[in-house]
Amino acid sequence: MRWVVDRVVEKEGELPTEIALAHPMSWAPPTLERLASALAAQDLGVRFVAEPRAVAHAACAGAEPDATVAVHDFGGGRFDATVLRRAGTGDGGFAVLGVPEAIDDLGGLDLDELVWQHVRTSLPDDVTPLARVRRACTLAKETLSSENEVVVRIRCGEFRSAVRMDRTTFERLIAPHVDRTVDALRRTIASAGVEPRELTALLLVGGSARMPLVARTV
Repeated sequence: MRWVVDRVVEKEGELPTEIALAHPMSWAPPTLERLASALAAQDLGVRFVAEPRAVAHAACAGAEPDATVAVHDFGGGRFDATVLRRAGTGDGGFAVLGVPEAIDDLGGLDLDELVWQHVRTSLPDDVTPLARVRRACTLAKETLSSENEVVVRIRCGEFRSAVRMDRTTFERLIAPHVDRTVDALRRTIASAGVEPRELTALLLVGGSARMPLVARTV
């Protein structure tokens, strides 16, 4: 955070008048207190904002009072679903409705692993893949968001190989996991006492939301 603020000062020529830091909805007060203490040691005063509120404010700040927004947050390490409603009075902030739901064991890293397992089946048992092969699998996953096919090239010692993967195969692997996120989103919307058609907006955020299958499934 100190580094980020220093870069802002370099670019703008002055300190920001306010710093807001978005954090996972599930972070408890003791965690935020420890973080605030660490930031204070760097002479940084920060206003904490839960991630779904930050997303809703950024995307829907101009929405009408009582606008209802669902956030489908599919990040690198976890998934979160939240429903919020814009306050009709005051500062126009967003209040959480119902019960937010998190899937702690599902994120972009887990989808990387699915690509890796697919590639691994094409390698001989006596080949020990290096870390760069796993990085290539992550890049392949990201590339399949915009391309229909990708080639993962493998170099391990004297061993050389190339594994092709198309988007159809990739989407077949990840579909059950994407379905889990949609099921969680449905439960969260139901807990808020609203119907999907009553939502003002449904926001897809997080790196994994860039995958075309996510938008189609939601």
